[in-house]
Amino acid sequence: MAYAKLTLQLPDGSSTPYDLTAPSVTLGRGLSNTVIVPHESVAECHLDLMLDTSGYLIRDLVGGGATLLNGHALEKGMQYQLDSGSTIRLGEVDALYEAEALSIVMRHAVAVDFPKPGSFARPKHPAGLFVPLKKKRQPLAVMAITLAILACLAAVLVVLRDSNLALLG
Repeated sequence: MAYAKLTLQLPDGSSTPYDLTAPSVTLGRGLSNTVIVPHESVAECHLDLMLDTSGYLIRDLVGGGATLLNGHALEKGMQYQLDSGSTIRLGEVDALYEAEALSIVMRHAVAVDFPKPGSFARPKHPAGLFVPLKKKRQPLAVMAITLAILACLAAVLVVLRDSNLALLG
């Protein structure tokens, strides 16, 4: 029994299921991919899936809205968590991701193969997708750092001025 399955459906209506057993899977039109998607709307190397402690993560390698996860465009290079029942769109090709509960053997293998010291839960977008959080600049902190640097520079200038006066007089 497979841990996860990806079923591709081409625009002509044909579908092909793929058991996901490897820790890393690439999808694309090129022959070097793990899963070859024979359609001109799919890029040579379109996306990859990586096994994590919580299941598979998806990462778009093309950008420009060519990959959709549950109807939302993925940001190129960012990783998103796949949930069982997630739909993926690669160009004009649809894919359905289905995952079964981790078996005890798989849990042990994942825990041994993928430990992440200091790991943390990925933030979830209100729409249910994992998205990166943008850092907000703290204006007060920026101003405090700027003032500290200016104070240090002023102190250095005072010391230099005093040492020049001592040498002259």
